[in-house]
Amino acid sequence: MITPRRGILLYLALILGLLIFRWLMTPSFIWPLEDFVVSSKYNSFRSLWTRHKGIDLQAPAGTPVLAIGDGVVVFSGIQKGYGKLVIIQQDHYQVLYGHLKEINVAMDQDINKGDTIGFVGQTGNASSAHLHLEIRDPHNGPINPLNVLPTPLR
Repeated sequence: MITPRRGILLYLALILGLLIFRWLMTPSFIWPLEDFVVSSKYNSFRSLWTRHKGIDLQAPAGTPVLAIGDGVVVFSGIQKGYGKLVIIQQDHYQVLYGHLKEINVAMDQDINKGDTIGFVGQTGNASSAHLHLEIRDPHNGPINPLNVLPTPLR
């Protein structure tokens, strides 16, 4: 027989288990820039028909861009809109780093968290120097980077 006290304990154990599971499943990403301002948020309107699929991190041109996690470079080059772009496959996510001034990695290169992959720039459709950071989940499409990056210490 489950008493009210046992019911509460079971409920708390379930909640604790779910929290631990979520913590274990959440990737341990780092921020790609050391000093920045979020200049454009996820899902904001770009035009009447399009929304922003990432976040823009404003920083001076030439600021080193760090890999937010371990992975393999699956694209390194120029792509319409993004300008100079690096895409890194990281476990179940693809991470896009756009508008780079300079690319520091090559296709199929293994990347470690914290490696410099390029430098902040203003290539592609960019009105000022910034990093466009986009994270894609293969099953759910773009996700808000702020949901998986650590809380900034600001």
